[in-house]
Amino acid sequence: MKTYVTFSALIVSFALSACAASPVNERELLVHASMGNIEAAQEMLDSGIDPGVIDVESGNGLLAYAAANGHNEFIVFLIDNGLDVNHRNFNGITPLMLAVSAGNHEGIEILARAGADLDLRNYSPGFTAYMLADSNGDPVAMKLLQELGASVCPGCRVHSDL
Repeated sequence: MKTYVTFSALIVSFALSACAASPVNERELLVHASMGNIEAAQEMLDSGIDPGVIDVESGNGLLAYAAANGHNEFIVFLIDNGLDVNHRNFNGITPLMLAVSAGNHEGIEILARAGADLDLRNYSPGFTAYMLADSNGDPVAMKLLQELGASVCPGCRVHSDL
């Protein structure tokens, strides 16, 4: 579990520093996504800020930061505001992959049920969400992804006995 906290802290830190080149309002909106602050984000979206803003350094959008940090109500809020559940950052990583990497099982289910492609691969090394769960040693995520319809990769452990 300590790994997940460290990963989430890293993502928040990255959001605060890496998007420094983004315009101020966009940077603020990315920080609200990292922190799960729905009310402040809603005010900003109501004022006309584009919900499709991305971090200029990573290519991560609002949904990626919410998924990586376990802000599941915020994930639902963003999906309801029309964000693309299959948005890829500059490395081909999707919000689903970030939820898997963070051990955010509820986020995995929310994204999958909203239409996230379970079998997309990141650009390098070409991992799917299931492969990430396998490499992270997360049998709960593996089983959940299987139940949701993800393809099991050749060479991955299959957790049909869970």
